[in-house]
Amino acid sequence: MSGPGRGPEGAVTVTDLLRGEHGALYALFDAIGQLLDAGDDPARARVAGELLRPVLASHAGLEDGLLLEALEGADPGPLAAMQEEHRGIERLLEEIGREEDDVRVRELLEELLATARDHFEREEWAAFPYAESRIEEASLRRLGVVWAERRGVHFD
Repeated sequence: MSGPGRGPEGAVTVTDLLRGEHGALYALFDAIGQLLDAGDDPARARVAGELLRPVLASHAGLEDGLLLEALEGADPGPLAAMQEEHRGIERLLEEIGREEDDVRVRELLEELLATARDHFEREEWAAFPYAESRIEEASLRRLGVVWAERRGVHFD
């Protein structure tokens, strides 16, 4: 069945799938924000930071690996900035993990959530459209299949 982001072979483009991951992550960020607002338990922020680390690392790894590898040898444009922002987010996560002051952990987590939201918006408005203009649609669909394999997702 064809539809937005789907071709005759049924594969979805990797950029559409990464946008979908952003949607799920936005919901997670909202839930963490509500958790932080629900009380003063300092452990909440620390636990939330530890839970975010593998999720954000996995997402960034797929973006960097799939999109930048597809542009190998070409001008990466805004994708290079995307990769540097991934490193900045990772540094914030590491700082959260090292920080001993609970108030500072919460501040860092709030900074992380705002930074990640801003980063995702830049990807959606600049990096992904750039990739879509530089990578053939058939290749974007093949990368969508690779994304699905790595995520353990099955398309009919």
